[in-house]
Amino acid sequence: MSMNEVDLSTVGNDVEKACERLLLRAAELTKECRGIRFSSDELLANEVASEHADPFVIELLRLNKALAELAMDTASTMKAVVESIPTIRSSEKTRVWLTLRREKESALAKAGLSGARSKHSKPRALKAWAEQQAKAMKGAELDIARRLAAQIPEHLADVSKNPERLIYEHLRARRNTAS
Repeated sequence: MSMNEVDLSTVGNDVEKACERLLLRAAELTKECRGIRFSSDELLANEVASEHADPFVIELLRLNKALAELAMDTASTMKAVVESIPTIRSSEKTRVWLTLRREKESALAKAGLSGARSKHSKPRALKAWAEQQAKAMKGAELDIARRLAAQIPEHLADVSKNPERLIYEHLRARRNTAS
């Protein structure tokens, strides 16, 4: 495994174990809360039905029932969170994959740039030579390009199939950028 790759399997195993424990606890909590709520309902019904109903006890039983319902809501929220963990893990894998892809694309772009530099180095050398020689010549760019094409040095001879056109276009481009 390279430095850029991330092993999510060990992290994933820990997360899965924690999720399993959380689901078990949520199930236990739901079961306990149902029992508490059921008991509270029975006690509340008995207290309200009795002749000597104590308002404090009635309110306490209602509060107990509400707390049990809140605890059940908490348990269902825990379960929903655990069920969303696989989505979160897949988005982490996607993020890592995208990072690796960007790094690969960057490396390919650098390689392409390097290849382009080496491919165009000879035409650049011919253009630089032609520009240096053209400084001392007078006349139209086309005439200068024809004269220079006739006197190209040997190491630049096979750079272009049509060196006259290459020199002419370069001289014209230099004149247009100077204006």
